[in-house]
Parts: sequence; C-alpha cells; structure tokens
Amino acid sequence: MATNPQDSFVGTPNQVNPAATQNNLNALWMANAPASEYSGIYGYDETVHLKRAIFESIVENFPAQYNIFRILFSKPIKYYPSDEYTWTEENWFRPILTIATGASTTTGTQTLVLTTGGTRGTVVGDSVWYPDGTQGVIASVTAASETITVNPLTGQSVPTIAATEKLNIGFPIIADGQNYFSHYDKITTTQHTNYMALGQRNRRWTKRTLLKYQNAGTTDYIAKDMKLTMNNAQLDVFQQFFNGTKGNVTLTAPADAALTAGSYQAKTSWGIFPFMKFSGSQHATSTPATLEADFRQLAFNTNYKNVNVPRFILGTDRALSSMASVLKNPIRYFPENMKYNMNLDEYTIGTMKFVQLPTPLFEQRSGLFPAFFENLLLVLDIDTIDPVCMTGLNPFEMGDSMGLYKGNGGYNDYIDYFVSYCIGMQMTNTDSSFYVQLTGI
Repeated sequence: MATNPQDSFVGTPNQVNPAATQNNLNALWMANAPASEYSGIYGYDETVHLKRAIFESIVENFPAQYNIFRILFSKPIKYYPSDEYTWTEENWFRPILTIATGASTTTGTQTLVLTTGGTRGTVVGDSVWYPDGTQGVIASVTAASETITVNPLTGQSVPTIAATEKLNIGFPIIADGQNYFSHYDKITTTQHTNYMALGQRNRRWTKRTLLKYQNAGTTDYIAKDMKLTMNNAQLDVFQQFFNGTKGNVTLTAPADAALTAGSYQAKTSWGIFPFMKFSGSQHATSTPATLEADFRQLAFNTNYKNVNVPRFILGTDRALSSMASVLKNPIRYFPENMKYNMNLDEYTIGTMKFVQLPTPLFEQRSGLFPAFFENLLLVLDIDTIDPVCMTGLNPFEMGDSMGLYKGNGGYNDYIDYFVSYCIGMQMTNTDSSFYVQLTGI
C-alpha cells in the first residue's frame, strides 16, 4: 500500500497568516480503496479503511438472441433404453420406372432396360402407362438385367420411349377364371440408426478459493460462473443437434502425475443438417435470380404435409431478409405512413404454408457453425424431428464432486462443478424437409 509522509503532518499556525494552516488536506481527499486504478495511474494513496465500489452484478454482454432454443426444447424428449437406436421409415409403394435404354414403337413385345433397382415392385401382369398415356402390360421381368418386356393392348402399339423418360405402374390385371395369383405386395422400409452423444462442461475450484469467493465476494461471480456453464452446455447441445455427424471418436487422455495416458471411445450423433445431406434430402444452390423458382419447385417436391400445416424456415436474419427481398419485389410501403417494409412473415404456395423462424445462432460470430450456415435456409417439417435421450439419464444433469474433496474423506483437493448432457436426434421423414444454400446475396 502506498504511503505519504504528509498523512502524519500536523498543521501549525502560519506566523504570517495565523488563520491559515499548512496541513495538506489533499492527502485525505485523495485516499483510495486497495487496487484503485486511479491510485495506480496517478500515484495517490490507498487505504484498507475503504473498500472498492463495485457493481454487484456482472453485466452480460452476449447477444440476447442467442438464448433461442425453440426448436430443440419445444417438444418432449424421446427416451430409448440404449445409446444406439434405430427407426424404420415406410417407403412410398408406387415406384416410378425410369428408362435407361430407349426403344422404338412396336405392335409386338417391347424390351425396356430400366435404371438400377427399377424392376423392384414390378410384376408380370401389371399395367404400365407411357408418357403419352398409352397403356401396356408387363409380359416378363428379369431382375438381373433390370429388364422388362411390355405387350401392347390387342390390335394396338406401344410408342417410342427414350432414355430418362418415365413409366407409371398401373393396377395388376386379372382375368375372369384366372387360376393363380400374380401380384403380391409387402411393405418395404428404410432403416436409420443414430447414436447419442455425451458431453460435459466443468468448473474446478480449490475448496479455500471457492469459500473465499462465496464469503468475501462483492459480485455475483459464483452464480454467474455456474450459469455460464449451463449456457455453454446448452449451446453445445444446439450445435450437436443441428450439425453433428454420427460416428466414433478416440479420446486420448493427457498424462500427468495423477493420470495414466490412454484412449477412450466415444459416440457422436447425427444432427439435422448432416443427416438430411446423408439421406438425400432435396436441395438447391440459389442466386437471387433463381431463388423463387427453386424454392417453389422444392416446396412442391416435398409436399408431404397435411393441407395448411406449416413448415418452418430456419435461417439467420440476413438469409431470411435476403429471401424476403427477392420474393417481395417491387418494394412495398404501408400506405398510412409510407413505412419501408421488406419483410414477409409467412409464405403461402398453393395449400402449403411456410413460417419464418430466425435462428441467430447460425451466424458465424456465435462460434457454433461454419460460415456457410449464415446463408443457409433450412426448411423443416418439425413434426418429424425429435430430441432423444437414454432412459435413466437426463438431457442435462448438474452436480459437483464435493464428496470427493479430501476434507470430506475423499482423495481430491479440489471441487468440480459440472453440467453433463446426453443428446441424440431422430428425423423420421427427410423427404418433407429441404434446404437452400443462398449465393450472391
């Protein structure tokens, strides 16, 4: 602590001017609390008789929008007994046949080579329709070569058909008096598997330092520190839920006096966006010139929802605003006050509805996602997406290692405060969602 000899100076009357003393009152006026910035810079006194004036609440400065977790926590958690779980998806049972090798018109049997997997679901006796509406009947199916033969109706012909053109399968025809069954159906499913990811955020304190902060603290540091741990854990889960990749990771432990180096195996979980890409969800890369046409086409191609049930468009404010600017052209004003407005709250295309859901955490400045998320539009069928956790665990669990502190009979000379989490994602229909990557905006 700085000292000043003037502190002990006793003023005496001035012989020339007895009404004036020579005591330096400035030494009393300039007394400052310990660790005073003012004293440190300008060299004035500090005293333990004063304490620093500190605002008791630590001010939060992260963007308020980052507290948005409406998608993740708006639905109840699904629980499975293990950290690996499988769900099956029923396929649409009316396949469309795509021609691989074209054939010419004929009044006789026409041989058609289909694209890979095209003969699945085709049976002798099924009717087929050509692009011009002509009807034929399947006469034979050879799965090994992906080939079918088609007979025209009696006295008619089947038309020329080119590669990439489509055939529609019709109803199985039977004849009066037919003594065999020809067409058998069985449900087919697609299997999806995902894992649950475990994560944990930790704070470590020695017992004495923790008590010091609790007993002699002048701010809400301890409460804020614990809250920050939970906030970070929630951000981790949000990041994993949207951008995680299913797989395995090897964790290598560091070696020190109390820990033997080794490796641990951990599971990671699919997130929504990587799972959509893996499963072949429809998508487009759009410029302002192509966005409207691309969005309309994708909307109709993925129209699996009931009439008037909305899907949600997730994106940053900049991406949603860019989309609105393209679709709301020319510029609109409110007639009563000529207020500039380029926003759109809802999009209606036919009977389909799309509602915007701004997602500021997709901004790169959040530190959670790659830069391309800033210009990504995720159009999601929320009803098909669920957060998943393992039975017996909670999505979030909080605790401390107080029982391991050596003062309590344990072996650690510190206390860990932690938030752990268990999270997985289940998306039961990737066909009803799509994404658009915006460029040139």
